[in-house]
Amino acid sequence: MIDRRRLFLIRHADPEIVANVASADWHLSGRGLERAKTLASTIRPVAVQQIYSSVERKAMQTAEVFGAIFRVPIMPVPGLHEHDRKGTALLPADVFHKTMRSFFSQPAVCVFGNESADEARTRFERALLPLVQDGIGDIVVVTHGTVLTLAVAERCKLDPFHFWQRLGLPSAVSLTVPDMTLEQVTSVN
Repeated sequence: MIDRRRLFLIRHADPEIVANVASADWHLSGRGLERAKTLASTIRPVAVQQIYSSVERKAMQTAEVFGAIFRVPIMPVPGLHEHDRKGTALLPADVFHKTMRSFFSQPAVCVFGNESADEARTRFERALLPLVQDGIGDIVVVTHGTVLTLAVAERCKLDPFHFWQRLGLPSAVSLTVPDMTLEQVTSVN
């Protein structure tokens, strides 16, 4: 019997960024595939039954790497997707970071994209919480940096912008279940 369970929230690995393709449709780069393998080999979940994943392509590909290493099936879960930015042009890195700072500091306002931070977090948590309540063993969920940050920062009372900045591609954030205490952040360097 497992005394304590953990939730591993995995930020997907490095995508192949294509300016004229929606970010939800990006796939993993070769570097991303290798880094996903490295991260999956680094974390040690116990008694994982399956990998849950956002339906976005880069997350599903990251989940497939984890599923192959842990030898468990993948289950796509609607609602685990990234902050809805459909129709938003690819921003230069400096502009994107300034926009994200505003996004995190004004959670009730739709700063960019089609959801406010509060709306994205609420949707993500509605999809995530039933996964945590069910089953035995540790839970592994492959998702995205912004929604992962929103949920963890809210639960753990962290500054969301600074937490988001420290996440690499890919990253694993482990929390204890059911109290959702932040245990560790692991990134591939």
